[in-house]
Amino acid sequence: MQSPVPLRAFIRFQAELHDGSKSYFLTRGGSDWWSNGTKMDPGTVSALVDKIRDLSASKFPQTGFTAPSMELTVASDGSKRIEKVLISKNSDNFVAKRENEPTLYQLSASITADLQKAAAELKPAPAPRK
Repeated sequence: MQSPVPLRAFIRFQAELHDGSKSYFLTRGGSDWWSNGTKMDPGTVSALVDKIRDLSASKFPQTGFTAPSMELTVASDGSKRIEKVLISKNSDNFVAKRENEPTLYQLSASITADLQKAAAELKPAPAPRK
């Protein structure tokens, strides 16, 4: 499920993650990251972007996708390219699929937990020193 073009290559980038009752929205213009009007710590955002970029399938199951427990939307290239990935729990692993595509991707529980942890660790940028 890896993108052929690294996400870091895009000048304008947006990511939205919904995980149960938690939602995260990030946008980048230039070198700054923002979430709902708050400038974000670039290190914590970079960690999350790395986890998004590193999502990869361990298998390609034929079945197993149920109701999504997570949704990930990435808009790049000035919102000309939008990818939405739905992720559902399946036994000890997770099954993902791109919106409007039939192919299923099995994700390990650890890669999904790493994504959730990176999202939970997002924090605002430190205040500028005077």
